[in-house]
Amino acid sequence: MKYVKANSILPEYLVSKLQEYTDGCYLYIPRKQEETRRWGEECGSRGKVSLRNEYIYTEFCNGMKVTELSKLYFLSERTIQNIISNQKCKHKK
Repeated sequence: MKYVKANSILPEYLVSKLQEYTDGCYLYIPRKQEETRRWGEECGSRGKVSLRNEYIYTEFCNGMKVTELSKLYFLSERTIQNIISNQKCKHKK
């Protein structure tokens, strides 16, 4: 999300109308419902995290301990346990 000056993209009458409600404040305009995206879809973070979680689960299944995985991926042991638990459920389906 980036900031854009309203007077550079909106007609003057609309800017003055908005100033009646809020003057000099930041205003967030949400995306249209059909244009919304889930977290990480645009930049690919969602896919990277999903792939990382698969690797963590595979390494756990191959005998690596939670403490080792925690140090390797710079995550807390509790987070590693949650990832393993979620991946177990995912693989059962």
